[in-house]
Amino acid sequence: MKPKDQRKEEVMNILEERCNVLKEQFTESPPPVINWPKTRELADKAQLDIYTARLVLMKLVDENRAKMSETKVMNSLRWFIAHPTEK
Repeated sequence: MKPKDQRKEEVMNILEERCNVLKEQFTESPPPVINWPKTRELADKAQLDIYTARLVLMKLVDENRAKMSETKVMNSLRWFIAHPTEK
């Protein structure tokens, strides 16, 4: 697997972990956008700079694997998995 693909899968796994926790906390699906993970949170967890993380997340959106908030929420883009994996 190429390093870029590994990075993308790592970010996707982090996003899935965060979103699965949110799904357990909220009955509505998806949870309110304000609770979705911020770009900065995902970047820090993946040890990436915020711009690289955003590029990777945008690729996941292009692949219909993730959703991006339509507008910034408290000056941050928010992200959620497009097709939540059921446990």
